[in-house]
Amino acid sequence: MKKSLAIIIIIFCLIPSFTLAVGTKAFGELCDNDSQCKSNDCENSNKVENGKTLAYCDCGEIYGEWIPFNPGTSKTCSDEFGGKPEDWKCHDGEDMTWDLDYCIDKRNSTNSKFPLTIKDQSFWDYLVNSDATPATIKLLDEIKTVKPTPKINIPGVNFSEVKTVEENGNTYMYIPFLGEYIASVYKYAIAAMGIIAVVMIINQGLMWILSGGSAEKISSAKKRIGEAIIGLFIAISSYTILYFINPDLVQFKNLKVAYVTGNDLSKLTLEGHSIGHWKAQPISSTQYDGVFQSFANCIGIDWRVLKGISHRESGLNADIVNKIGYTGLFQTLPEYCKENLKQMKLDESLCDKLTIKNPAVNTAIGVNMIKYHLKPIESNCKNAPDEIKILMIYFGNANGSGGLEQALKIYKCDPNTWPDTTFPAGTAYGLGGKKVFRGAPRDYTFGTAATVMGLGVTNLYVTVDKNLCPSKTKILPQ
Repeated sequence: MKKSLAIIIIIFCLIPSFTLAVGTKAFGELCDNDSQCKSNDCENSNKVENGKTLAYCDCGEIYGEWIPFNPGTSKTCSDEFGGKPEDWKCHDGEDMTWDLDYCIDKRNSTNSKFPLTIKDQSFWDYLVNSDATPATIKLLDEIKTVKPTPKINIPGVNFSEVKTVEENGNTYMYIPFLGEYIASVYKYAIAAMGIIAVVMIINQGLMWILSGGSAEKISSAKKRIGEAIIGLFIAISSYTILYFINPDLVQFKNLKVAYVTGNDLSKLTLEGHSIGHWKAQPISSTQYDGVFQSFANCIGIDWRVLKGISHRESGLNADIVNKIGYTGLFQTLPEYCKENLKQMKLDESLCDKLTIKNPAVNTAIGVNMIKYHLKPIESNCKNAPDEIKILMIYFGNANGSGGLEQALKIYKCDPNTWPDTTFPAGTAYGLGGKKVFRGAPRDYTFGTAATVMGLGVTNLYVTVDKNLCPSKTKILPQ
């Protein structure tokens, strides 16, 4: 009996300890293994020097660092940079952060910390401009609150939130549910096997005691006790065994799913927009007046504003396509068609059935974009003269709502002071270093307002019957 107890004690002493010594290397320092880092997380980056992939200490992800019942926190980040764990979130690494996890300060995103200097300023703009993609963020926030309800509940299962990252301009969701469920099943199975093994050992110990000195019963009890101990040893040390075989066998990685979203038209910036009068019709042409009049009812403006802008965009030629692909009366891109029609409450399939060369479809897109331009104009420059507002509308058409928003933010409400140079470095939406007047020259932009006013427009906003808007009637004008 004493010999068996000694064997049990020796085996349990040989089982690897899962409590790792705390390292001394700080966030962002080079490392070779987890034990060197304070965070116990030494992660390979996508940075290579002299043919060697470099690894750095970063913050622990959800599996490496988890505060019970509060998975959206990071003790690593709070220990390193101050505050409470609840003030920080350790975010999955991405290409722009060299594939290294980084600390987001939930109190002030501008105080977020990275192990290495990020690759591109545009990623920082994305991070600190929380309103960069409001529609996407709102939807993703809704997705984050959805958690699965397993048919078979495993004690200790706590599903964390879906994480989102931006990589190379795309949004990805990291879904942890499967990995967390497998990890919980593994832990539960280990616990269950431990209980079964202990029960077997106790049972066979009693059989040994009650054997009455029978050599056969004692031998059988010893054998089963030994088998139970070996099984328990294998179960408890399985993590270490699998790790030595292949570390990837114990990495329950998140599922990475690309999030496909509609274009956020309010922050749109345009490249390759150009002006032209290929086969231009005279501005006196009445061919599309009915279309303009119908859609002007949707946003309450003088229909001649639409006609004047269309003439400056396309020469009132619905078939024009420039070398980049801008098409039709308002020179729009096909990829923005469905999102615009959806917001106009029109049938998105019209983009395929009629294509954006159709005057009504193209005008619907143009009107919806003008609606986006009017929001920052009225928000920032409500008292500006109507001619200035019309100039700003055309500027938005040529440069995108994002370009208009930044011009208003930086240069304010007098376009006469807007420089014919480039936006300053660090301008949001990747506009830093790009020309302010990109889509149309400065003089041409100012000339558009004069053209519109020359049609007899005296007021931008006029009394309309919104019930005549095609999005209400569902009937496109001919």
